[in-house]
Amino acid sequence: METSKKDLHLLPLREKQSVFKTKILIKNIFAEKTKFSIFADP
Repeated sequence: METSKKDLHLLPLREKQSVFKTKILIKNIFAEKTKFSIFADP
């Protein structure tokens, strides 16, 4: 029982971390795209 309670307690934290990582990934991809578009446009 105690392990399942711990898992339930940790689950929201893991979800938050994954959402945060996804946001960083999207930001990085967007930054790369803007870089490429800046280099592509004279």
